[in-house]
Amino acid sequence: MTIDAKKPVTDVKITYPEGKEIVDPTLGRYRVYEDKVELKATLKRASGDTSPLELKLKFQSCSDRQCLLPATKTVTAP
Repeated sequence: MTIDAKKPVTDVKITYPEGKEIVDPTLGRYRVYEDKVELKATLKRASGDTSPLELKLKFQSCSDRQCLLPATKTVTAP
């Protein structure tokens, strides 16, 4: 996840759930999440910046048989 505003944000901390670790001989170790996932973020905004925040999340949906192409979802937070 990335977070942007009109002025730079600092001290960005994003907390991801633990997820399930997968060990793949080709891809190595990675974590997967099932169903719904809640991410938490804290940050420090520049003084006087009240512009909306733009949050971008890159993800890839997979089943036991195949994966869709990676996607990016962008949302705006007031």
